[in-house]
Amino acid sequence: MRFCDSVPVRHCAKAGWLGVGDWDLRDPLLERVQSALATAWSIETSSKWRPENPALGQCGVTALVVQDLLGGDILKTRFGDAWHFYNRIGGARLDFSALQFSSPVAYSDLDSGRDEALADTSPEQYRILRERLLKDLGADNAPGGFACFRMNDLRRTT
Repeated sequence: MRFCDSVPVRHCAKAGWLGVGDWDLRDPLLERVQSALATAWSIETSSKWRPENPALGQCGVTALVVQDLLGGDILKTRFGDAWHFYNRIGGARLDFSALQFSSPVAYSDLDSGRDEALADTSPEQYRILRERLLKDLGADNAPGGFACFRMNDLRRTT
């Protein structure tokens, strides 16, 4: 199953899961990252995690690790009584943890950053998700380390 096929339409283009830019919802890179995240998320990466909703509470830690991997900015939007964190890469809004919500996110795309996103998680949760994601993507032994393993390296292996 392709990534976008498993995502309700409200979380895809209609609700802005992916904004403007050069990204395609069916880009194999995005599918690969989403699949790796779904495998990596656990109670160890968010205390709110549930088997029936693995993305629950994963937004801050996910935004941090996605920024490490793909670059870009971290954005935030108020959702209920909490901040929801996600990424902007190449002008496109990428929200890998939007699946946690049963209703569409009304994105306000407020600038945020690593400090705010880290306040939503812990260094240990970040370390665990980062290590699991890298291992699943085959990037754990990338030449030059994590910072050198970026989008082009992922695209080459798809």
